[in-house]
Amino acid sequence: MRQSLTGLGVLAGIGALLMTAGATAGIEGRAITIIATNQTDGFGFATINESDGSWDAEHTHWTWNSTSALQIKSMSGNVIGELDNCHFGFFADPVVTLFFDVTAGNSLTSFQIMSGVLNFPAIVNGQAKASSAVTVTDNNGNGVTMTGTESGGNMYRAAYNGQPGTTFATLNGGPISAGVWDSTNNNAAQGFQMVPGAVTSIWAEYAFKLSAHDSASATSTFVIIPSPGAMALGGLALLASRRRR
Repeated sequence: MRQSLTGLGVLAGIGALLMTAGATAGIEGRAITIIATNQTDGFGFATINESDGSWDAEHTHWTWNSTSALQIKSMSGNVIGELDNCHFGFFADPVVTLFFDVTAGNSLTSFQIMSGVLNFPAIVNGQAKASSAVTVTDNNGNGVTMTGTESGGNMYRAAYNGQPGTTFATLNGGPISAGVWDSTNNNAAQGFQMVPGAVTSIWAEYAFKLSAHDSASATSTFVIIPSPGAMALGGLALLASRRRR
């Protein structure tokens, strides 16, 4: 009887540690916020609500995909910048993904593209990883420059436990530039590292300045998973279950 209770205790502990794998996540605030500003066209923003996208049947994966160009306009109707080919996603695992193309307006344009906060049951001492790839393209024959406005001149930031939260990684240091009718890219990643303590939410954003009429594309992933130790305990739980048989 004692052996059986011990096995049940291990299983209960593992269930608590690994509950995030199948738990329902939720998005806090706007799912996506896009802000653009430049000296010629002014200031404007657009928001994508959770209701604008869709969750899958298991409520484990939310996505929003653009069906046409998304213009960011000022109050007077000036087009400050434009987003196209956008794909934004949240996974209950949890994961935050951002993918978009953006074109600057009539002068040097500042963009901030920010995800909402993905909430989930606590992951204690989990392993997090962030990766981001950025490409810039000259569209008007005078070269292109993209400069990050995150800390340290970076373009991408991944953070946890609310907004502004605690920074896990800042990536894509710049500036990056390409010549006439040319393009170049900047790829960066922060490999799996332990995040001490409890993590209950993650989010990510891009912030940068882009030369007039030029284009940039970006894709990124920010993920946190239970620690290998928790996975090992899962193996012990399975062993305990088999012994009871």
